Amino acid sequence: MTVEWNEPISIISGTFSNGANATLYVPTGTLAAYEGAVGWGDFGNIVETTPDVTDMTLIDGEDYSNSNDKPVKQLHYSRTFKNTNWQAWYVPFDLTLTSEILEHFAFAKFAGTYTEEDGSFYITVVRMKEGDVVKANTPYCVQAKVADNDNPQVITQTDVTLKAANVNSFYVLSAEKKITFFGNYIRRAVTAEDTNLYALSGGQYSKQKPGNSLAPFRCFFTIEDREDNPYSTTPNPAMVKMMVLGEDETAVEELPFDGSNRTEPAVYDLSGRKVSRQQMGKGIYIINNKKVFVK
Repeated sequence: MTVEWNEPISIISGTFSNGANATLYVPTGTLAAYEGAVGWGDFGNIVETTPDVTDMTLIDGEDYSNSNDKPVKQLHYSRTFKNTNWQAWYVPFDLTLTSEILEHFAFAKFAGTYTEEDGSFYITVVRMKEGDVVKANTPYCVQAKVADNDNPQVITQTDVTLKAANVNSFYVLSAEKKITFFGNYIRRAVTAEDTNLYALSGGQYSKQKPGNSLAPFRCFFTIEDREDNPYSTTPNPAMVKMMVLGEDETAVEELPFDGSNRTEPAVYDLSGRKVSRQQMGKGIYIINNKKVFVK
């Protein structure tokens, strides 16, 4: 049985003949009142319910600290995009990409890393398409199609579950490094203990210094040497470039290769491993920062 009275109405003991074997659902914060009320206290199990939130707005940059999941009839996420560079995304709700959303924004998920011969270090991300789900409490990148310094852009979702503020993390490996991504919901300052921490700004990642601020609704990553690294250790870069797979794609039937030509660009697979052209089969590779389809 479910009731919505914030104060128990007056009934007599025995009103519910089988109450001892039933569950009573009551509004949040009223458990003690119902347990002590005549008649209502006869129920064998009394449980507080979490009422639906009919309308809620999340403002980007403000701390978010919900400890429990909650259903929301209409959720508005408000964020100001001052430029059209790729930005970090970490929010507590699922977002299914529709054609309408993709008219205004592009989304990408993290794919891996790779290192050029000159030492340039890249984080690779893959563009998402219509029908894909941008999951709650998961690191992504977002790009606004139009910038507006003065007016926030609002993404509205209906009948969603607003997730608890969980700081999840995952990692990817390069040949030498371990890169750990994590989200953030509370504005805090970078400390001396936050070593080798990177934030996305201006379309690339920069190492953060003590005193810099980590904003809510963003994701960051740290870089550390792999314990099983078979190569000589290289210093962590001050900047990490981002390459978006799905932009400037090229499809080819075959890639000619003259073994005597040492000036041809290096080839990488999508895991960031360098491969020789003699080893290439059908598939997708990275050459000159572009995704190339070999048929």
